[in-house]
Amino acid sequence: MTVTETSSGAGSASSPLIITRTFTATDSAGNSASDNQIITVIDPTSPTITSPADLAFQCASEIPAANSGDATAADNCAAPTVTVADVSNNGAGSAASPLIITRTFTATDAAGNTASDSQTITVVDSTAPSVSAPADATYQCASNVPGANAGNATASDNCGTANVTVSETNNGGVGSIASPLVITRTFTATDAVGNSASDSQVITVIDNTPPVISCPANIVVQLPLNSSATSMAVSYPAATATDNCSSPAVTTNVASGSVFPVGTTTVTATATDDKGNSSSCQFTVTVLYNFAGFFSPVGNLPTLNNVNAGRTIPLKFSLSGNKGLAIFQSGYPASQQITCNTSAPIAELEGTETPGGSTLTYSPDQYHYNWKTENSWAGTCRQLVIKLNDGSVHTANFKFK
Repeated sequence: MTVTETSSGAGSASSPLIITRTFTATDSAGNSASDNQIITVIDPTSPTITSPADLAFQCASEIPAANSGDATAADNCAAPTVTVADVSNNGAGSAASPLIITRTFTATDAAGNTASDSQTITVVDSTAPSVSAPADATYQCASNVPGANAGNATASDNCGTANVTVSETNNGGVGSIASPLVITRTFTATDAVGNSASDSQVITVIDNTPPVISCPANIVVQLPLNSSATSMAVSYPAATATDNCSSPAVTTNVASGSVFPVGTTTVTATATDDKGNSSSCQFTVTVLYNFAGFFSPVGNLPTLNNVNAGRTIPLKFSLSGNKGLAIFQSGYPASQQITCNTSAPIAELEGTETPGGSTLTYSPDQYHYNWKTENSWAGTCRQLVIKLNDGSVHTANFKFK
């Protein structure tokens, strides 16, 4: 006996697998007879499939790639083929617009029966970036404040790179001690889905440094010759000043070119910057008489004038013009005992007068001061001191016999 068979169809409900099996019997004389068996195969049972559990992520970058092997599938006849496909709602991944991916796993058996199961993957980035502004800073001058630069902040994000912007406000202060300029510089980091965080840097501008000022040297001038003037116009160099932030304004309490009286006048120069800081310096303008020394018969230093005690000594001098009789400072002329200098040249003083009161007179071109001496000064040396009201001091030495 022999058996042959033919078949057709896939074995599905729409295409059953039909097998025709023919049995043939043949005797020794070659006679034969046949009969057929029909076998029908129909697989109507779908596979089973289970997708992975739903997932939630902060970042789209954390989503694993689609992998058909992540699903579990079985079939009543043989291992099915599993495929996977993603469908996205194109959300941004933010709380307001979650990114939702539906990942569908499909199992297909040999007969074309299918089954599917889906995994839902939700992406919601609810974490704001972190941002650190530069440290607070203090400056003397507004010109020293660096420009706002977003790159000066440090920022990071859980999902990617945050974009940093910077803005600033100020309190409208002028930058002085009384009115500091306070700048608040705000750095804001924003991630791809709109989460943001901010940090601020406070910049304070206070110029508390006074200018540096330099005055000219003290000035000494003499009154015009052959005049009765007791004051004169004096011009002086300007004081100079520098400042850490601006060009300071310089003022003086007595302007250059003003008329200065005889004697010493203190001039104060003040430098003030645009924030009100100031510093001052002083110099003097001294206007002197034209005193050229004592005239005969009195000898000038270092001469030691030898004279009889108790006589009135005539002192003659010139101030180059009549300056009036109020030329001495209060308490002068005055005398004081000194040690006799044995090495000083000695000159006999002639032309003394009989005793009388000390007086000051003026005759053309000369002042005459009659100095009354005392009998008790005999055997001593004394110094006569004349201090004029221009501040100058003039002396002559005497030895009394």
